[in-house]
Amino acid sequence: MKRRLYFISIPIIMLILISIFLLSSGITWVIKSKPTTSQLKRTIIIDAGHGGVDPGTHKNGVLEKNINLAIAKKLANFLSRGNFNLIMTRTEDRLYQDDRNKDIRHRVKVANQNKADLLVSIHVNSFPSSSSFGGQTFYASDDKQGKKLAAAIQKQLIAIQPQNHRQIKSASYYLLKKTKIPAVIIEVGFISNSQDRNRITNPKKQEKIARAIGKGVINYLNNQLEN
Repeated sequence: MKRRLYFISIPIIMLILISIFLLSSGITWVIKSKPTTSQLKRTIIIDAGHGGVDPGTHKNGVLEKNINLAIAKKLANFLSRGNFNLIMTRTEDRLYQDDRNKDIRHRVKVANQNKADLLVSIHVNSFPSSSSFGGQTFYASDDKQGKKLAAAIQKQLIAIQPQNHRQIKSASYYLLKKTKIPAVIIEVGFISNSQDRNRITNPKKQEKIARAIGKGVINYLNNQLEN
């Protein structure tokens, strides 16, 4: 009995190899493009403190308002990878109607009228002594969820600055008292401390701070689902 030998033409082999390559590449792209943040459907208010005629604290020509906005934008970019509805109280260097009093009331109004799930407000700290340093998160004393949010964020801030021993703290800031949702104010560092000042003005370090805040927000939201 004669055995038949079957041959596959070279063009067919090439088509098979190309198909396998495209399939594997497609799978790799899907895996790499998968968002690294939460898919929770939540509305988050990102508030960059101060702006316009209100520079906030300052040192050696460095203005708080600029740091706040830079980190707020980086935070929005990080959280945009998830399924969040993000609302920023400002995206440029200005106040609402160029009035400080109207502006702070407007920020509260934005948070409450949009029925957001939480608010994070970015600020910079300062102290007469240059020895004080480290990020710190504040919450309203009667806001139990705000306290949990603050703890989740503070944990991440310490993770990127291990020498920072500051803990969350309650405060009576207008924004925290008047906002009807879990809210925190994050003082990302001390502009009065040279090392902290260099850290919070460095774009790469600002990115780390923004990611830390974002991870804290996501961990808080995920924990809410589990409880």
